[in-house]
Amino acid sequence: MTTVSPPVASPGRPLLSDRDLARLADAVHAAAGISLGPEKRVMIEARLAKLSRRTNRPLDALLREIEHDRDGAAMADLLDVLTTNYTSFFREADHFAWMSEHWLPGAVRQQRPLDIWCAAAATGEEPCSLAMTLLEGVERLGLTAPATIQATDISRRALEVATTGVYPAGHVAGMAPERVRRWFQRGVGAHDGWVRVKRDLSHAINYGRHNLLEPAPFRGLDLVFLRNVLIYFDDPTQTRVLDRIYEALAPGGFLIIGHAENVRRLKHRFVMRTHTILEKAR
Repeated sequence: MTTVSPPVASPGRPLLSDRDLARLADAVHAAAGISLGPEKRVMIEARLAKLSRRTNRPLDALLREIEHDRDGAAMADLLDVLTTNYTSFFREADHFAWMSEHWLPGAVRQQRPLDIWCAAAATGEEPCSLAMTLLEGVERLGLTAPATIQATDISRRALEVATTGVYPAGHVAGMAPERVRRWFQRGVGAHDGWVRVKRDLSHAINYGRHNLLEPAPFRGLDLVFLRNVLIYFDDPTQTRVLDRIYEALAPGGFLIIGHAENVRRLKHRFVMRTHTILEKAR
């Protein structure tokens, strides 16, 4: 079997030339909107070298394929290693509290199906948190609320984890024990130390791949979570993505962004209810 020697930068010599780094950054920006400035050289080179080793492809061949086929397998693989996909169950918990205490009671009393989009699902912890909040909330209110939770991400590898729904047990350690018992099955034997999402939860979520630069695949949405993603985009791309989501929301629908993100400086049509909760005017 032919093997590829891993690319290694020599001391004082970068793995990529300035020209190749700029070409790669341009290709990634055009494909996914992610901004990669020269200050991210070390990260880019480390992850590109990792991809070369993992796929057994020489670095120069990878670069050619990435640049010339921006919808191809090499670009998809590169985006998988470039995107951090860091997440956790009930991350930034105040958003789920707002959803449960303020948004959900009014939404379910409209007596119509609810449409929710988790637009950067990563490995699935966020859409699972949305589903738990929704299912527990309607039960508490004593109401029925048919709902569709669509969960998308650009990373194929992250979506593989999300659709499998298997996580290290430590990922649910911060949850109330009764919530863990209700929604997760603990592994035994060879699977000890792992948990699997139960069907009642996983069946509430539809996973699919989506690039945020493309038109939104849904319309008439009541709620969109897009958290901690806009920070990877430059201002024009952030505005473009916000416009896409605005068009996808129903009048009175809400967009939730991350606490580290600031869109006040951008020209957009949302009414900002808080720093991270944006509403489409009715």
